[in-house]
Amino acid sequence: MNKISLMSVVTASLLLVNPIQINANDAVKLIEKPITMGKTLYPKDDVVVAEVKKVELVKVEVTNDEPKKDEPTKKNDNVKVVDVNKNMHIHIHIDGNSALDNVKFAEEKIKFMLEKEKFEKAKAELIMGAKAVMAEKIKLKREQDKFSQMKREVLPVKPIKPIKAVQPIKPIKPIKATKPIKEIEKKEVAKAPAKIEFKVTNIGNKSIGDIIKTAVATKAPAQKAEVKKADSEAPFDYKVEAKQVAENVWCFFGALDKPTKENAGYMVNSCYIKTNDGYLAMDTGPSYQFAKQSYEAMQKIADLPVKYVVNSHEHDDHWLGNDFFKKKFNATLIGPESITKNYKDGDKTRMFNILPENAIKGTHIIDLDKSVKEAFTLTLGGEEFRIIPMDVKAHTGDDVFIYMPKRKVLFAGDLVMNGRITSGRHGSVMGQLKALAMMQKLDWKVLVPGHGFITDARAMDEANLYFKLTKDRVLKAIEEGVDATEINEVVKLIEFKDKAMYDILNAQNIGFAFEELEMLED
Repeated sequence: MNKISLMSVVTASLLLVNPIQINANDAVKLIEKPITMGKTLYPKDDVVVAEVKKVELVKVEVTNDEPKKDEPTKKNDNVKVVDVNKNMHIHIHIDGNSALDNVKFAEEKIKFMLEKEKFEKAKAELIMGAKAVMAEKIKLKREQDKFSQMKREVLPVKPIKPIKAVQPIKPIKPIKATKPIKEIEKKEVAKAPAKIEFKVTNIGNKSIGDIIKTAVATKAPAQKAEVKKADSEAPFDYKVEAKQVAENVWCFFGALDKPTKENAGYMVNSCYIKTNDGYLAMDTGPSYQFAKQSYEAMQKIADLPVKYVVNSHEHDDHWLGNDFFKKKFNATLIGPESITKNYKDGDKTRMFNILPENAIKGTHIIDLDKSVKEAFTLTLGGEEFRIIPMDVKAHTGDDVFIYMPKRKVLFAGDLVMNGRITSGRHGSVMGQLKALAMMQKLDWKVLVPGHGFITDARAMDEANLYFKLTKDRVLKAIEEGVDATEINEVVKLIEFKDKAMYDILNAQNIGFAFEELEMLED
């Protein structure tokens, strides 16, 4: 863009007597410096340059002639400036007698016009602001008028009628003294028992304690009152119910939940297999009381001793009932080495910390009689049991499952769960997939999971899908550069969001899977 110094043009014009015409190209050569101004109304425009976007013609006329009589003259009107920012013609008429004064006037005039243009812009902006303020005031006034109208339209509240004085209450007549209380009607008590049975007929204002004290004081010294234990001291009632899942096989199915004081750890599956010589129990539950109550339920089906107990893994909700079967039947306890190796009597395991006192009371940790390190076959009362350990970490470091080939029943322990999310805190995604593949190859019709209610051909479907999706999606995320802090935003396994324990366990399972799969060589 060509920049033209008006001062240069004017100065050059003073050298000529007759008017001259200068085109845009020639005018460029006359540039000395742009006209600059000081600060204006717009801080960003500290420097104002008169720029000619397109100059068609610049005409400068200089004359010594006196103005004609019919042309009125005005002081300081010798300079006329036309829009210096657009295509323009500048006509400058200079009186030769005061040339220098008029040159200065012309320069000041140009500066004035530039300032005026900025002023007009600022004025327009102020007007726009004023209009906006006025609009807000009008809007506020309308809202106030509307509110005032609403206040006027509120119906007046009718005055509340005075409440009549309440009639004075008649004094209550004194209650006549009651007849003496018959404190206890004693039943005839046999000589042998040293207890008394009471029937309280009318105790009036006396406490139960007073009644009992009176009764004890009036009886012979050898006889004592027996007071029923408080409910809190009674053993926890697990409300167990045996479900038959196959011929000679019954199971107790726990809730799809974590262990709580309310369920007292009854969120695990425990099974009994009846043989001609007695029972084999698979997992004994979370406490001595649970094992005792489940056996009492089985006693009603067949009053047989428990000869063998097999534990599926080291999580204590599956084997803390062992002590009951050892004390009552001297049963042979079989399971993974980790139970004997990692736990000893007196340890405060998870169940000891969570279960209520009347559920965990009397529970003791005891060693196993046989640790399973390789597969073997156990025969009991005409039934055959194949006890199979995992040779890799799967749900835990040394899981065990039972397969009955003749009856085609498989007891999977926590290697299989359905209806809820598994816990991967001690496990391996790759190991779980290997365990599931091993069990799929076996010919079974009934599969009992460690947690869950599905025992038919669909029993393994959820576990297979969960671990396959976990592996595939976590590995893909790792390949795409996702790190441990982002993995739970990328991999969510929403297919299982409606399963029990999803909100509690899924995120940590994905975290454990990331740590494992990130280290895979292939």
